[in-house]
Amino acid sequence: MLSLASLRLTGWALIAAPLTLAATQPIEGPASVGQPATAAIQDKPIEFVFQRPVQRALGITVKETHDLLLTSLTTQFGEREPTASTVAMRLRTRLDVALAEEYADAGPGPDALRRLYLDAVGEIQVIDPASVDDVAGTWNGVGIALKSPLKDVSVAFVPAEGQPDGHGRHFDGAALRESALPKLAVPTDWSQYLPPVKESGGPHVATLGDRWSLDAALLEPFLAPAGFMGWRTEKPKDGASPAESEGQILRAFATGVGGNLQQAFDGKVTGTAEARLLTVGVDPDNGRFGQIEIRFELGLRADPDAFVASRRLDDEGELDVDILGSDLEVRIKGIAVLNWGLDSGRPFSGLANAEETVSMTVRVLPESGDVVSQTMVMKGNLLNGLTFKELPLSPVKRTIVLDGK
Repeated sequence: MLSLASLRLTGWALIAAPLTLAATQPIEGPASVGQPATAAIQDKPIEFVFQRPVQRALGITVKETHDLLLTSLTTQFGEREPTASTVAMRLRTRLDVALAEEYADAGPGPDALRRLYLDAVGEIQVIDPASVDDVAGTWNGVGIALKSPLKDVSVAFVPAEGQPDGHGRHFDGAALRESALPKLAVPTDWSQYLPPVKESGGPHVATLGDRWSLDAALLEPFLAPAGFMGWRTEKPKDGASPAESEGQILRAFATGVGGNLQQAFDGKVTGTAEARLLTVGVDPDNGRFGQIEIRFELGLRADPDAFVASRRLDDEGELDVDILGSDLEVRIKGIAVLNWGLDSGRPFSGLANAEETVSMTVRVLPESGDVVSQTMVMKGNLLNGLTFKELPLSPVKRTIVLDGK
């Protein structure tokens, strides 16, 4: 059985990966997105609008999965030649988040929104690749349950110049420290994926097969749909200390390995994304719909030095290990699909299916004085799903001033 102890690496923590390193399968038609029904082809122009529910909330359910295999791990001491490790690991992460977004009835401006984090559960699976039995569905390894302090928390987003993403934020009721607020993504304007308007204020119109380009950074709601959730493990019972390796694994995960890709989107984003109106038809539950397909190839480069340095493990401090820096690079290629209700004026489902390559380098300075550089590469797939539905409004909690920083 793969033990967490076997994952101890020089001043850092790495992770595991997917059942199979299969190539991404093309998404063809609505059946792969779970699922608008008939696809009656239409050649006439289709008009899209985006409107949030009135006196109702827009419920969004996110299922985010990453399945990665460690393909390379090298360590370099000073100027010596790098040495390759024979460690075999696989990482699977599964994150389930439920949100409700509604127009806020307090705060300046008509565009204030409130988000309630209804539920958030997750798991990291560190797996011995040789132990996986696809037929029986069994494997040897370790599962690490995740929870989010954002569960049951309500946050208001108010348009404000000079604030992150142009919005001020505040908690409704007792919640987290205020330092977490800037990390929370503003509710997505889903109209950003629609065909461009011909003139300001005009409608979004497309004919079947029409194509349009998108800014590569707009793929974040598909590739990091859960956003910042502050994931953490359950506290050990009876005063026990958390396993050292678990802390390392969680830290790597938090910096963008096997999830938390919003960390990488905060850095440099390059690449291309092209949308097209793929299908028009009628769904029995959602009425008339248009299916927008987005083909993308992205490069993300982040530098999570501040995060790594502020979360050194206790043993590293005792050993006087200085973390000099780290680099995260992610390459993602795949397809996203958004099913848009033409009568409701909003999406009812979406999916992203992509190949994912993550490269992480960490540089530390131990007591010996020789810089140690460790680089890992993991490859695999991500598969993220979104569903949308109207929900009743939630009672508004009293806003209070928090004493955290």
